[in-house]
Amino acid sequence: MTFDVTRRDTLLFGGYHESQGVVTALGDTWSWNGFGWVQRSPLTQPSARWGHQLVYDTRRERAVLFGGFVPGTGLVNETWEWDGSNWSLRSPANAPTVRAAFTMAYDSWRQRVVMFGGFQGSASSPTAVGDTWTWDGSNWSQLAVAGPSPRGLATMSFDAARGQMILFGGDNGTTTFGDTWTFDGNSWQSRLTPVAPPARRNAIMAHDVLSGETILVGGADAGLINTLADTWAWDGSNWSQYPALLVPERWAAGMSLDSDRGEMVVFGGRDTVANQGVFYGDTHV
Repeated sequence: MTFDVTRRDTLLFGGYHESQGVVTALGDTWSWNGFGWVQRSPLTQPSARWGHQLVYDTRRERAVLFGGFVPGTGLVNETWEWDGSNWSLRSPANAPTVRAAFTMAYDSWRQRVVMFGGFQGSASSPTAVGDTWTWDGSNWSQLAVAGPSPRGLATMSFDAARGQMILFGGDNGTTTFGDTWTFDGNSWQSRLTPVAPPARRNAIMAHDVLSGETILVGGADAGLINTLADTWAWDGSNWSQYPALLVPERWAAGMSLDSDRGEMVVFGGRDTVANQGVFYGDTHV
């Protein structure tokens, strides 16, 4: 989920729903105008999928979608762009390998999309990767930089006040992480802080340009035993916990800042397996 600055709405594509053990991939496109959701009807669009990422490129006025898992096909490395009315499939000379559950955000200082990590392989035998890639609007480039250990299900957002990516948490299949990393466009730096959120995966995070803080919400702990409902803020050097909850507990939700209306928009997500893995279809602002 991402905010389209040009068209002043929040864009949502795809995902999945599960009912009685049957998983259904979604391939619908929706936009939130501040008052309600509107389903869009593009002439062309990506196939139904989950595990992809969607961010907005403000320089080129396009939303960029990459990768994910497509039922019947498997993991893909497609790059799609949304121009406000239709999707178009790009054909770059270079692209990251097929993957899902990676993290991606737009660097507005350097005007490029940054992607990190994810899972390759099969659902029964996933392999975490730890590579860093950038998209400049025409091609993908892999950066030869050392960074966080291989993982998927991390969360990342661009801190526009300080010109750096913030990455937190994730999971490699055996370990759930609680570390904080920043990326300045050239190198990753591990940030050891006096206070930090507990380890988690599938959290949501977005930068609040009004407060200058990056907001982290929810997620799930190791083994999906507990769904988290806490809210944390990153000020560039340390984490602090909000005393109040932003949204009820959930993981794998979508969140973006509606900079036009000055509010965070949160949609969907689900509860833990222990709580029957309930799916949510609610919207919080």
